[in-house]
Formats: sequence, C-alpha cells, structure tokens
Amino acid sequence: MSGIFSTLNTANKGLNAQQIALNTASHNISNANTEGFSRQRVDLKADLAYTYGGIGQLGTGVKVNGVIRMVDDYVTRQIREEGSSLNQYMTKSETLEQMEIIYNEPSDTGLNFNIGEMFESWQGLAKNPESLTSKTIVVEKSKTFADTLNHISDQLESLVDETGLQIEKQITDIKAVAQNIDTLNQQIFNVSIKGLVPNDLLDQRDVLMKDLSSMTDFTSSFDKYGRVEISVGTSTLIGIEVDNTSNINNFDGATSTSGALQGYKDAQTLINIQIAEIKDFAEKIASEFNGAHKPADSTETSYDFFNIDADGKISVNQDLVDDNSLVLAGENYGSAPGDSSTAVKIAAIRDKSDIGFSAGKNTIEGAFNTMVTKVGISKQHSDNMVTNQEVLVNQLQIRRESTSGVSLDEEFTNVIQFQKAFEANARVISVLTDMLDVLINGMGV
Repeated sequence: MSGIFSTLNTANKGLNAQQIALNTASHNISNANTEGFSRQRVDLKADLAYTYGGIGQLGTGVKVNGVIRMVDDYVTRQIREEGSSLNQYMTKSETLEQMEIIYNEPSDTGLNFNIGEMFESWQGLAKNPESLTSKTIVVEKSKTFADTLNHISDQLESLVDETGLQIEKQITDIKAVAQNIDTLNQQIFNVSIKGLVPNDLLDQRDVLMKDLSSMTDFTSSFDKYGRVEISVGTSTLIGIEVDNTSNINNFDGATSTSGALQGYKDAQTLINIQIAEIKDFAEKIASEFNGAHKPADSTETSYDFFNIDADGKISVNQDLVDDNSLVLAGENYGSAPGDSSTAVKIAAIRDKSDIGFSAGKNTIEGAFNTMVTKVGISKQHSDNMVTNQEVLVNQLQIRRESTSGVSLDEEFTNVIQFQKAFEANARVISVLTDMLDVLINGMGV
C-alpha cells in the first residue's frame, strides 16, 4: 500500500506542476501586449529519486525549480544605450527644425529677400538722389529689414528660453523616474530577501530604466538582491547604502551626455551661437551704414542711419523716419544736384566681404546664408543620426522580442500540452483512488 501512496504523491506533484505551468502560460497570454513584459517559463525538473532495495532508484515525480524570466540582459542594455542616442538626436533635430522655421529661408519674405530689397532701394536713390520718394523707399525698406532681423532675434531668444524650460522639465522627469525606480528597488529587495524572484517587478523596473535612458545616459550595476544602482557620468543618481537602504541624490543634468536632455542642451548651445552671430551681424551692418552715412563737410549735422541697442536690436534712426529728406544721398546735404556719392557708397556695401562678421569673411547676404546653412547642416546631421539609430533600435527590439516576446501560438500550444499532462496526472490519481477503494473496502482492510 505504501507504493500506492508514493505513486499518489508523485501524481499529485505532477498535477501541481502542470497547474503552475498552466498559470504561467495564462499569465504570458494575458500580458502579450503589455509594454516591457518578458515571457516566463516554468523550470520543471525531476524530483530526487529514492533507492529501493534490490531494485535501484525510483523516481518521485516532478518539482518546480522556479519560474524563469526570459530576457537577454545584453540586448536590453543595448536598447537603452542606443535609444538614448536616438532621443538625443531626435530632440535636437526637432529644435533645429524650429530654427529653420524662424529663418524661413529661402522665401520671398525672409531676411535675405529684405536685404536685397534694402540695397536695391539705395541703388534707386543713387539714380534719383533728389527724389524724396526714393528716400522714403530707402527708409521703409530699411525698416522692413530691421524689423525682420529683430523678429528673428526675438524668436531665437524665445526658442532658447523654451529650450531651457524643456531642460528643466527633463531634469524634473529624471528625478521622478529615479524615485519610481528607487521604490521598485525596495519592493524587489522585500521579495528577493525571501529567496524569491520578482519577475514582474523586474520587468516594471526595466521599463522605467528604458524611460530614464530616453532622457539621459547612465551606467548601472546590480547587487545580490537585484536592486540597481544608477550613475549619470560621475554622479550617482540612485545609490544603495550598506544598511540595505537606497537613496536618490541631487541631479542637475550637468553630467548627462546623451538622451533627450543632452539633445536640448546641444540645441540650446547652437541657438545661443546663432543669437550671438545675429547680434554681431546687426552691429556690423549698423557700423558700416553709419560710417558711410556722414556728410563730408564736418560742419553739417550728421545722422546715423541705424541705431542699435545693447541687445543687438537694430532700427532706422527715428529722425530719418520722421523726416525722410534727412537721408543723405550726396557727399553733403548741400551737394549739387545729381550728386549721389553717399547712396552709391552705401549700395556698394552689399558687395563688401571685409566687414568682419563673426560668422567669417563674407558679404552681408553671404554671412547670413552661412548662418542659415550651419543650421541646415546641423539639422541634416541630426536627421541622419535619427534614421541610423531608428534602424539600429528596431533591430535590437526584434532581437529582444525573439527572446522575451510572447508568441500566442506557442503559448496556446503550451496550454494544450500542460492541459493534457494535467488530465493525465488527474487520471492517475483517479486510478489510484480506485485501487485504494478496492484495498480498503473490497478486501476489508
């Protein structure tokens, strides 16, 4: 009879093992569309056999050795690292796209067009130096040029401010995600210290680490309980103390070198360079025009053509706006009719290449085109990097899915397999129950 009870125990263990396997397969199917979920597999092993005298070792059934989380840690880490670079260039590209919109080149309303219109008005004045209409056109075209240039400058300053706000938001979001990871660290510890493996908690933490990597690059290490310690550059973001507690350290974003945070930082640097070049551009133009717009006779009143403030904002001298006749066309205000020497001189500024722009030796239109081209080249480079990184990240995602993804066909097959094994074990128990009934009730034992 002891053999029957031994076999009954074996069948019961098989019944329980198949039930756990069915539960796990059902868990996989339920989470087939859950972000970051890694499929799980029940590790079944033959239980310890016992030695039966004169016969040998007899099996005692199956045991559940654990529920394994199917992951490739190397691929998971690569997805985080390459995804961080992807988000860096994607963010940078999106910000540079806004800069391209601000410049609005080439177009019939952009600054380059207005530069041409302004110089053509001076050429028109050179042909009709006594014409008040020509002088009015000079003032109006120059005002349009100045307004357009100032508008670009204002928009760039607004963009750099907005980018600064995005940087602050990224830092706030990084701290929030770090806090959530720290909370999961504590939960993982509470489960792991009991000798259990918190598979679902580990999946949740991997999702958060992926979110974190999209914002900033980091390095990670794990302790024996599965808790993660995270560093950004030389700064520890999430630390684990010797008393088994973890902590969140202050983070200002300075040590980040990748992710969306770095993308915003890179873009902000480029915007600030453009703002400085626009300011230099305006100052050099004002200096050139004002240097040319002076009567040869020092006893005559001189009027600067452009005013420029400390912020680099340029404007046509209000005296000339109020009285267009003060626009100097000849050598002096009292020059003989037909004298257009000043108008000719100012019109010729268009072709000067030694003005001394910070953007390099170039004409006014050439210097502006250089600034616009720099933005375009940076945008193109970022776009190319986004394309390359998207391909790489997609390939890594496919590799991850091949290991961690849930195949519904495979899980359905497993369900049928485990169901049949469950039924078979149940059948064995039923047979053994009948045998015990015969022994106990049929034989009067």
